[in-house]
Amino acid sequence: MERGKGMQVHNQLLNEMVSVRPEKFPLPDTKANKGEMPSFAHMLKNSISKTNQLLQASDAANRNLAQGQIEIEDLHQVVLAGEKAELSLLLTVQVRNKIIEGYQELMRMQV
Repeated sequence: MERGKGMQVHNQLLNEMVSVRPEKFPLPDTKANKGEMPSFAHMLKNSISKTNQLLQASDAANRNLAQGQIEIEDLHQVVLAGEKAELSLLLTVQVRNKIIEGYQELMRMQV
């Protein structure tokens, strides 16, 4: 893969992750939450679910490649699936670290 093309894909993935907006995670349509923004827990759950889907897609692509079910010409799709999954997992781990850091800070506060 060309270096320029790889950087474009990398930047595109980063922009997609940075541009997470609450409206991308709509709440189920109930009377109780009409017009409300999604909760942090709801957005977090959806993000973890999306990360899991990307990891499973990457595993399936790698498995298909190992079994010879994917043509060599489609190798870049396998690599892209792996990179998407890796970036998503790294972002998820960093969010988890920040949540834990915030919790620890709250626990150190004196009342």
